[in-house]
Amino acid sequence: MSTKIMGHAGMLWNYPDTKVEKPCDGECTLLQQQAGLEYPNGTNGALEANIDSGMWLHHMVHFNQGPTRWDPVAWDYGMACIPFYPTMNSPTKSERFYTAGNERSVFNYNPRDNGLQSGSGYALKKEDRFSFLVELMNMNMEDKIVYMTMTYEYLPGALPKNWYETKSVWLDAFQCGTSEVKSPQQNGSFSIRSGRWSPNFEGKVISAMGHLHDGGVEVDIQMTADKSLCKTQTQYAETPEYIWRGTDMGTDKVATKHISSMKGCTNADVGPVELKKGQSWMVQGNYDFAQHDGNLEGGKQSEIMAIAVVLIQVSPGPLLPPGKTVAAPKAAMTGRWMLEEDGSYKRSVYD
Repeated sequence: MSTKIMGHAGMLWNYPDTKVEKPCDGECTLLQQQAGLEYPNGTNGALEANIDSGMWLHHMVHFNQGPTRWDPVAWDYGMACIPFYPTMNSPTKSERFYTAGNERSVFNYNPRDNGLQSGSGYALKKEDRFSFLVELMNMNMEDKIVYMTMTYEYLPGALPKNWYETKSVWLDAFQCGTSEVKSPQQNGSFSIRSGRWSPNFEGKVISAMGHLHDGGVEVDIQMTADKSLCKTQTQYAETPEYIWRGTDMGTDKVATKHISSMKGCTNADVGPVELKKGQSWMVQGNYDFAQHDGNLEGGKQSEIMAIAVVLIQVSPGPLLPPGKTVAAPKAAMTGRWMLEEDGSYKRSVYD
C-alpha cells in the first residue's frame, strides 16, 4: 500500500483499503506478522519511515472477511460497530485479528517453539478477504510518499495436522468507536478503561499485545475484577528513529521521545490460562504525563488509546458464533415403502 501524506501535521485519517493482497492465493497458516512504514528506494538515506523523519504509522487495523469469520467482542454490538463501516465489513462476517501502532509490534501466532510437529497458527481460507483501516501522520512541511508494509511468516497449505487455530480478542477503551478518547487529565497519572466483556467462546490464551499513545506507561489486561492476565510496559526512544527533532507549530507540541516498543505478554508470561465463559475481561491503560510527555494539539493533550489484542488457541475447524449450531445430519429413512400417485415408491418415515 502506498500513499502521499500532505503538509505539516498532515493526516491520512482512517483510510480504508479494501483490496489488500493476501500472502497466499489458497490456504496457508500465518505464524507471524508485522506492519511497517517505508520510503521508496531509501528516501532520506533510510528505508524505514519513522518519527525521526517526521513520519508516523499512527495505527492500523487488519480485518479478515469470510464465511467463517466473526469478531468475538464486536459481536455483541451487531451492526453498530463503527470500525467495520469504512471497509464495508460487519462483526458477523469479519474479524479484527491484527493491529499495530508506530511501535510496530510483532504478532506471533505460534509461540510454543515446537518446530512444525505441533503448534498454532492463523489459518487462512481461500474465501477470506483482507482489508486495512490505516491512519498515517506527516509532521513535515512537504509531501512525502511512503509505503505501509506487512511482513508475514507462513506455512503454505491447510493447517498442519495436530495444530490448533488462533482467534483474536480485541479489547478497547472505546470499543466499537474510533478507539480514541479524550485525555481525562492534562498532567499527572491516570487510567482509562474498557467496559467488561464476557467471553462467548473458549480456548487457551497464547499471548497478548497492547497499544497506548505517548504518555502511556502500562497496559493491564484483566480476566476478572480482581485478577490480571498480565501487565505490559511501554519503552521509549530505544533507537534514534523514535526521537523527534523537528520544530513545533504554535500550540501544537510533539513529544521528543516516543513509544518504541511494547514487549507484550508471551506464553511464558501468562502460563497455562484459559479463556472461559463467565469471566469478565477488560483492558486498562495507565498513563503518566509526569513520566513521559504526551503530544499537544491546540495546547491540550491529544486523544489517547488503550487497546489489547489477546490471542486464543482454539480447536481446528470453523469456530461457530454465539447461537449458531451445526445442523444435525439427516437420519436414515426407514419404514414401509409406499406407492406414490406418480407410480414411484418412497419410504414412509424417518428413524
